[in-house]
Amino acid sequence: MKEVVILGAGYAGLRALHVLQGAKEAFHITLIDKNDYHYEATDLHEVAAGTQPRDRICYPINDVVRPQKTTFVQKEVASIDRNQQVIVFKDQSTCTYDYLIVALGFE
Repeated sequence: MKEVVILGAGYAGLRALHVLQGAKEAFHITLIDKNDYHYEATDLHEVAAGTQPRDRICYPINDVVRPQKTTFVQKEVASIDRNQQVIVFKDQSTCTYDYLIVALGFE
């Protein structure tokens, strides 16, 4: 089975995840992010102003992952070897892929 890896669980990464989880093709998805939560960046000012609690704009990534098709990995990427199709994490562990979606955002 082909492996699709999505780097980043921001807006773009979660949109890609949503589309792929609904696809009929047989493949496995690995979603990778350094955090175990997603936050609505457009509402950060509400939390800063005290008009909304933090938990109204943050939610666990595992809440949007369909475990039968997707695995979530909380790690930080150190490098990507495109020739070998390998992602190396800061802890020196690795992850291979057939298809890679880089959606790491602006940070």
